[in-house]
Amino acid sequence: MTAAVAEPLASPSRLDSGGATAPSPHLRLLAGIGMMLALFLAFGMYTARQMRQLRSYQRQVLERGHRDTLQLLRIQEDAYELTLSVENMIKRQPRVPILVWQADFSRLRSDLDRALARESRLAPAARGRQQSAQMARSLRQFWNISDQAFTLARKGYEDQAAALVNRELAPQGMYIHNLIARWMVSNSQRTQVTEAAMQAIYGGLIRDILWLTALLLALAGGIAIWVVRANRASFAHARALTAALDRRSHDLAAANRRLLDVQETTLRQVARDLHDELGQLLTALGSMLARLQQHLSPANGELAAQVREARGVAQEAQQKLRGLAQMLRPPALDDFGLEQTLREQVHKFEQRTGIATTMEVRGALPLLPPQTAIHLYRIAQEALTNVARHADAHHVELLLAAQGGHLRLRISDDGNGMPSGANRGLGLSGMRERAEMLGGQFHFNSGPGAAVEVEIPL
Repeated sequence: MTAAVAEPLASPSRLDSGGATAPSPHLRLLAGIGMMLALFLAFGMYTARQMRQLRSYQRQVLERGHRDTLQLLRIQEDAYELTLSVENMIKRQPRVPILVWQADFSRLRSDLDRALARESRLAPAARGRQQSAQMARSLRQFWNISDQAFTLARKGYEDQAAALVNRELAPQGMYIHNLIARWMVSNSQRTQVTEAAMQAIYGGLIRDILWLTALLLALAGGIAIWVVRANRASFAHARALTAALDRRSHDLAAANRRLLDVQETTLRQVARDLHDELGQLLTALGSMLARLQQHLSPANGELAAQVREARGVAQEAQQKLRGLAQMLRPPALDDFGLEQTLREQVHKFEQRTGIATTMEVRGALPLLPPQTAIHLYRIAQEALTNVARHADAHHVELLLAAQGGHLRLRISDDGNGMPSGANRGLGLSGMRERAEMLGGQFHFNSGPGAAVEVEIPL
């Protein structure tokens, strides 16, 4: 085409060897321009289609996966509450009847049914009906066992009901919790595959753009340069989309950190409300019942017995409320600091599990910010929970050391270590995220003789 432009335009026509009239240079130029425009149009349509495909893919796959993840988090939270309820039923005091937990089970059952119904509409086809049917069977079995336990308790067979909870309901609840955790891991893997597919589309788009650019340069240097300049916006758009994916990944990581902050803030507020409001109401109720009991005459013996029973129920509710508030947010953490709170946690852990536990403090511990203290406390809490569940240990050591401008927290045991696949999902990742939020490092040795170690700058 360049040669056609360089031909002398003074001659209106020129005969070839066959005597036919050769094409005019203007026609060649117009043909070249037309071809360039056609290629440019095809290039623009191709780019627009790829962009629409990417937007559709992002909207239909990633956003749906995000909503599915939110539903799975809701299901996991309900399953965690069920697990805690079952553990409380197993560790209950003799005076606490099993029927106390029936209302919580009914509420969690309704919430789980709604969440699973919504999640089934959002779940990807890759999950398959078999896994959904497996979850449904597991839940039916769990509810059947719980109904049997409550029926036994209602008939007065508390020991048989407790044995049924310990023997069948607790393993079934843990199985459901692990199944949901596997769903979460699978959902995360699908998200990674989707992002990789989108990156592949971006890579193919960039390669095709370069190929088209090279073709345009081969047809005409000057027009090709104009085409390349005209399409710089498309390149910028592709780079912007790639950058947007990177920002989305960073935003997701930041969202996880904000979620932990919101979780701790919510737990602290709920614990405060339970202690300050409901606790005061129960105290007032106990005082009113005590005054009423004092004013009853001996002739009202039956009524006096009912009042005493009501006072006992109010005191029991107040004790359970205090224990729940301490579990949500230990008040010693705000009043006495991390060291004293960990000592109380170690003492309770030793009493609850029978595992000999020692705590050593090295160096002068500074006054830690509340967020730093609660994250370190949660890490220690999760590590001790893992020891109780998996380690089969006889001795646990907790070390808290302030040395060289760093604070080190280490929990180690002499057990068999963590089994393969046991709590390697949300538990360890949660501890790692908390350590990273504090700007520190997280190390885990699965054993035998497992150890969790966190080191943060002071």
